[in-house]
Amino acid sequence: MSELDLPCTTVAGLATQYLEQELSEAQRTSYETHLLICDNCMAYLQGLRELVAGLGTLPADPVDPAERQRILDLVAR
Repeated sequence: MSELDLPCTTVAGLATQYLEQELSEAQRTSYETHLLICDNCMAYLQGLRELVAGLGTLPADPVDPAERQRILDLVAR
């Protein structure tokens, strides 16, 4: 697989696997080469990194059991 064989839609679809280091060496090389030549894909990946980092800063806020049940009841309707 070369960077020429890797369309932007594929790069976007592989972003999570790339960030979690689940791509083979050949896939990673093609992916990174594509990023070097495609500003849009690089921006997409950077946005995803920022989103993941931001989500990691959210506090774990437990839901009140009564509120949880109210929401579940609403969804079940």
